[in-house]
Amino acid sequence: MLTDADIMAQVLDAFRAEQAEHRQAAGELLLELERDPHHPERKQLLDQLFREAHSLKGGARAAGLLDVERLAHRIEDVFAAARSGNLELTPKVCDPIYAGLDALGALMARHDAGEPTDLTPYQPLLDTLAGALVDLAPPAPAEPSATGASALAPEHEHRLAAGQARHGEDATTVRLPTSVLDSLLNEAGELMTCTLRAREAAREAAALAELPARWRRTWQRLGPRLARLRTSPATLRPITHHLDEHVGVGPSAHPVGHAGTPREIVEALEQANSLLGELGAAVANLSRQIAADHSRLAAVTDRLHDQVRRTRMLPLATLFPPLRLQLREMARAAGKRIELSVDDGGAEADRQVLDQLREVLLHLLRNAVDHGIEDPATRASAGKPESGTVLIC
Repeated sequence: MLTDADIMAQVLDAFRAEQAEHRQAAGELLLELERDPHHPERKQLLDQLFREAHSLKGGARAAGLLDVERLAHRIEDVFAAARSGNLELTPKVCDPIYAGLDALGALMARHDAGEPTDLTPYQPLLDTLAGALVDLAPPAPAEPSATGASALAPEHEHRLAAGQARHGEDATTVRLPTSVLDSLLNEAGELMTCTLRAREAAREAAALAELPARWRRTWQRLGPRLARLRTSPATLRPITHHLDEHVGVGPSAHPVGHAGTPREIVEALEQANSLLGELGAAVANLSRQIAADHSRLAAVTDRLHDQVRRTRMLPLATLFPPLRLQLREMARAAGKRIELSVDDGGAEADRQVLDQLREVLLHLLRNAVDHGIEDPATRASAGKPESGTVLIC
C-alpha cells in the first residue's frame, strides 16, 4: 500500500517533467504574441498561455513547492491581465516574464539538488511583475549599478543556459505520442504470437526425437537374430532369393529353424523405412515452419527496433523555439532587431545529435548578431528593413 510519502514522491516526479514542458510552451506562446501583437489567433494563444501558467501553479501546489507556486501565481496574474485586455504584452512587459520562467527552472534545479528554494534573490523580479499589474505598464529597467548588476541580474545571467536546460534537464525521460505506443504494442503482440508458434515447434521437435527412439527399440529387439544371420552366411541366399520372389511364397525354400527370419527382417526394414519416411517429412515440415517463423520474427524485431529507435528521435523543429528566445535576448542586448526563419523540412534526429547541433546553431546565431546584422539605424540608412532575418534551412 502506498504511503503519503510515496504518493507525494510520485506527484513530484510527474511535476518535475511537466513543469519543463509548461515553461517551454509558455515561452514559445509569449514570443509568438510579442512578435505579432495582432496575431489572428491572439485570443486562443492568450487562453493557452494562461492555462500553461495555471498548470504550473497547480502542479507546484500539489507537489508542495510553495516558492515555485508563488512565482508561478505571479506570472499567471500577468497573463490573466493580458488575457482580459488590460495589459499589452510589450517587450518591456515580456522581459520579466521570460526571466520568471527561467527562475522557475532555477528553483526546480535547486530543489532537485537538495538546496533550499529561496525567493529572496528573485524579489526584484516579483516586484517588477507586480508593478506591471498595478500600473498596467512595467517600470523601466533599472540602470546598471557600479558593479554592473541590474534588478533582474539573477535571471539574465543565466538566460542562454536556461533555454538549453528546458530541453536537457530531464534527459532520463522521454514522452511519446500515443500512436507510437500503439504501434509498439501491436509489434509486441506479433512477437507473442511468434513465441507461441516457436513453443509449438519445440513440441513437434520433441515428438520427432521419439521416432528414432522407436527404431532403436526395434533394432535392439532384432539384435540376436541378426547376430545368428551374421554367423550363418548360407542363410543369406534364401533371403535374397525370397526378396526377389516376393517374400512368403514357398516355405520349403527356408532351412529348418529359419523359416520366419527373412520375413521378420524384411518387415523390420519396412518399418524402419516407414519411420524414416515419417521422420524425413516431419523434419522437412518443421524446417519450413522454423524458417518461416525466423523470417517473421526477424521482420517484427526489425520493425520493433526501428520503432524504439524512433522514440529517441525528436523533430529538428524542437531546437528552434528556445533558439528564438535566446536570439531575442542577444538581439535586445545588442540593440538590434532580428527574426529567426527556419525551414527544417520535417527532419528528425537523435536526442544526442540535437544536443550537439544546438550548441553549433547557438554559436552561429551569436556570430549573426555580432557581425551579420546591423543596428536598426544603420540598416534604415542603407535602405534595409530595420529588422534583420536569420534563415536556417
